[in-house]
Amino acid sequence: MSEIETLLREHTDNVDAALSGFEGQIASINDAVQALQRSQSQQPHRPAAARGGSIVPPGALATSGVDLTAGFGLADARNLSFTDDARKELANIMRGVSTSAMREGNDPDGGYLVPEVIRNQIEALVLRQSPIRRVARVVDFTESPKVVLPVNMRGATAGWVGEGDERTETDTPELAAVTPPGGTLYALPSASEEVVDDAIVNLEQFLEENVVDAFAENESEAFIRGNGIKKPAGFLAPDRVPTADVDGTRPLGTLQYIPTGEAALLGDDMVSTLVAMVFSLKAGYRQAPGVSWLGSTDVIAALARLKDADGRPLYIPSLQEGVPGRLLGFPVLEAEHMDEVAANAFPLAFGNWQRGYVIGDRTRLNVLRDPYTTKGQIKWYFRKRVHGAVLNSEALKVLKVAAA
Repeated sequence: MSEIETLLREHTDNVDAALSGFEGQIASINDAVQALQRSQSQQPHRPAAARGGSIVPPGALATSGVDLTAGFGLADARNLSFTDDARKELANIMRGVSTSAMREGNDPDGGYLVPEVIRNQIEALVLRQSPIRRVARVVDFTESPKVVLPVNMRGATAGWVGEGDERTETDTPELAAVTPPGGTLYALPSASEEVVDDAIVNLEQFLEENVVDAFAENESEAFIRGNGIKKPAGFLAPDRVPTADVDGTRPLGTLQYIPTGEAALLGDDMVSTLVAMVFSLKAGYRQAPGVSWLGSTDVIAALARLKDADGRPLYIPSLQEGVPGRLLGFPVLEAEHMDEVAANAFPLAFGNWQRGYVIGDRTRLNVLRDPYTTKGQIKWYFRKRVHGAVLNSEALKVLKVAAA
């Protein structure tokens, strides 16, 4: 019996030594195993306690042994892959585990910033689905609650002089100010505690389905036709109806339209109309980077059927993923929130979006986990503040389905 007692004592001493440094942090047998594995691992990733964070509280990991990073097939399909650390951090967010990498200050109520790599993944997916973001000028507004962007209204003059001639004062260019309106874009998905405990094995797909799609769709609609009230002002905002007036005669922020020549159709001579749109844009805008078409699915389908006099299609679809097709040499982006072809509709836009439209990100994406508001339900509150407005109305043109 004494030999058995000796063996048991030696085994206990070995376990105690291995668990040294984890006193008060072990909530279950599974936690002990995980602690031992971390202590023996040579990977650079360290336990949360070693990084200044906290260990999972007792009872928080109801599904011991579940691989929280399994099932992440969506990122590979999109060419956007999460690292192992990113997956662990994301799993921690969903489960409510606090680590130093996620903490915003010392918020005791559970306010966390999305880890940098995960935020970048979400924003990259939004970028793929939000056509305006891909081409417009995106500015960081985080340093100021109100941003005023100057717009050169031209008006400057110059003259020729000879040696010794008097230099008289010339006209000074006029400057106008644009303050892009905006608001808070948010998503508030929820799940039962049982789902979180038993089936949280595909967090990336959860984010893609519940946040990315919603953010991209709302941004796209606001950038196109937002009214500027608690949201960005779109380039087709209700209070900025495009007119037929040429550059220099329209109010700031109002676009010029090119008519199709038919009251409710695209017209028989669509080629001439498209050429007119292209050359209604000043050469300085047209020849600079950032020029593209933006059209509804309906109008792009119609453009795909157009051919020149020799029977060659005007619209050249792309055979490479992520590369848009081209029309008259310029990229074509599809925007579902543009109008369909109908009387007085604006189904197609063309211009230099870098010069014509500005998007301002007032805050970065952040998430708040809320297990308290509704008993038995866990909610995740994603939010960011976004602004947007037409910056230079001379740099954008739209097609109007109208006789004139």
